[in-house]
Amino acid sequence: MSLDSLFSEPQESAAQLKPGEGDDELLAAALGRFEKRMLATSVALPAGDKQDRLAIACEEVLVEHLEYTAEQLSELQIKLPDGRAATLEDVTRVFLSSRRAAMLRRIGQELAKGDGGLDELMPRVLPGLDPSINSPLTRLFKDQYRRASALARASERGVTAPPDLPLPFSVQFNIEPIPTLTAQTTGLGFVDYEFFFRK
Repeated sequence: MSLDSLFSEPQESAAQLKPGEGDDELLAAALGRFEKRMLATSVALPAGDKQDRLAIACEEVLVEHLEYTAEQLSELQIKLPDGRAATLEDVTRVFLSSRRAAMLRRIGQELAKGDGGLDELMPRVLPGLDPSINSPLTRLFKDQYRRASALARASERGVTAPPDLPLPFSVQFNIEPIPTLTAQTTGLGFVDYEFFFRK
């Protein structure tokens, strides 16, 4: 059984009749009744050389220093391809996307060491941050924790390619199912019909 829909957003807890008994759990239980279960995912080609070098450099710093602001990053005098130091304006342009990517990477690194849940993981990723304060950084952590958990579950559905198989082109997850559903699948699939490219 396969579902050609992207289940990337969990049901809001306020919409559940009882905790842990929402639509996500009911759908997961229904999926579990089938022998073969496939869910749709969305992948994208990596940006490669086209990716902004400044964004990459900022991400590398932020992985280890997620608390840094754009101002602190600009003070590091990160070099641009033309040799000049990145200004605050340059850094501000890529800051939010770089921090989002860095947060996802850092959470993924910590999840590989063991997932004790959101409350246990936050101090490891953001030491010294008060989790009771609803700051942009804590909101980003919660959003990316959910995505990192989904990616971890999705990666478990991969298979090892035979040694004689030609190496396929590399892709990155773009939209992945929520962990509750991915845990009940036997595989994930992606098809691009190029609807938007036809004339």
